[in-house]
Amino acid sequence: MAKKRKTGSPILKILTGIIILAAVGYLIYAGASYAGSETEQSGVVVCDADGVTCKISLHIHAQTYPSVCGERLRFPLETGALDRQHTHKERNYIHFHDAILYDINAQEIIETDRLKLGEFLDNMGVRFTSECLGDKCNGDLCGDTPGKLTMTVNGVPNTEFRDYVWKDGDEITITFE
Repeated sequence: MAKKRKTGSPILKILTGIIILAAVGYLIYAGASYAGSETEQSGVVVCDADGVTCKISLHIHAQTYPSVCGERLRFPLETGALDRQHTHKERNYIHFHDAILYDINAQEIIETDRLKLGEFLDNMGVRFTSECLGDKCNGDLCGDTPGKLTMTVNGVPNTEFRDYVWKDGDEITITFE
């Protein structure tokens, strides 16, 4: 005669299912809340005991689209110190993840030099000024036509060039044509 296997009580199975569903629902809710929160966008601020010196931890990215005379420049992968602007495995994608000085009262970054576009391009070994990109400067020929350097950020013309302090999610187009 075959033995019957105990499979547990139906109430216990229902309670286990409810607990699992509740846990999964909470994780989905928490993830969605975090993704849309200021914390995810701006980082965590930590101040010293006196509240005088504060730092914000950032993990931000921006996409760059540099081109010279119609030819897209490609920055090297895995280049730059990890506590500065650098690249990983995505082509022409600026990464920054570190804690930097922050004014808690004004709610703004103090240490902006570490996020200037010029520093990133220096790290990539590309000459970049308000008039030059790579080996071309305003007036140099692109084919038969004198070229000019322009830059847009998120589709809006920008003349800050090297001094532009990029923000998370920026799309930066630098064109010499």
